[in-house]
Amino acid sequence: MAAILASRAKFFSGHINQLGKGQDYSCHGFSYDETGDFNFMIVCDGHGSQFDPITNSRKNKIIDAFQSDYDGLDWGDVLKGEKNDINKKLTDYISSLGDTTGIGTTFVGVKIYNTHYDVYWIGDSSVWIYENNKRVFVNEKHDYNNPKEMIRIAVEHKTVPVLDSIDIKKINTNTMSQVPAKYFKFSWRDKISMTHSLGHQCITGNFISHHRLVKKPGNHYKIIASSDGFTDMVDPDICLLDKQLLEKNKLSAEDYTKYAAELWKKKWDVHVPGYAKVKQSFPTDGYDDIAVELFRETT
Repeated sequence: MAAILASRAKFFSGHINQLGKGQDYSCHGFSYDETGDFNFMIVCDGHGSQFDPITNSRKNKIIDAFQSDYDGLDWGDVLKGEKNDINKKLTDYISSLGDTTGIGTTFVGVKIYNTHYDVYWIGDSSVWIYENNKRVFVNEKHDYNNPKEMIRIAVEHKTVPVLDSIDIKKINTNTMSQVPAKYFKFSWRDKISMTHSLGHQCITGNFISHHRLVKKPGNHYKIIASSDGFTDMVDPDICLLDKQLLEKNKLSAEDYTKYAAELWKKKWDVHVPGYAKVKQSFPTDGYDDIAVELFRETT
């Protein structure tokens, strides 16, 4: 009996490696609603700042508010109900903070029931679900790589300029390459690389995306919820070392953030089209924060 109980145990871990501006936030906990008991994971990745005359510093009031006002019980209340209920509670809370021009945050939340997982997201943070070490779900981020979002921007925000940009993307174990990207000028202070996020006076949209994955009895599941400080560096589709790391089932969220941090700090072969490769590291002010919430269970 002890062995059976151990095999069905739920394992959670969470860790943040604040390499950048200290704007990542994560937690996990337990709650319930009319559909039953659920565990949950939260990851938020803040961006932008406003000047605070009291502290004489620039801050992201949304992330600061999450850190000061919210704990596991509060997030459990936010996640009660269906996706429209969750979206309203999130947007009402952020509206209560006052002016959010120029600042925002991503949001991913996972509700873990005995029979299924409900995944909710706003912005470009990620949720990966593995079944028996095979990745079976990746959320479609709200960014320029999402065709549905590009259509939405064209229809709902006809006057918003979609501007060309560049990004640096990992293309193999040792190489970064410059690739085309986009950013969206919702206002003179709200220029962001995402098509949608919380904050920004709600001008990017007012919706939350949702996906339900039904569990199969006897299978092993792993969920990785993370900010893009993790997914920008760790890509199992192009790097065997990354794939092997993600398929190990005795690692913690801290193991994941440490792995990603070393990738941010290493020297890369950087390729800009039309120029020879150069060996260089990211400048320290170019590091991103890394937040990971990790969950494992065998059903």
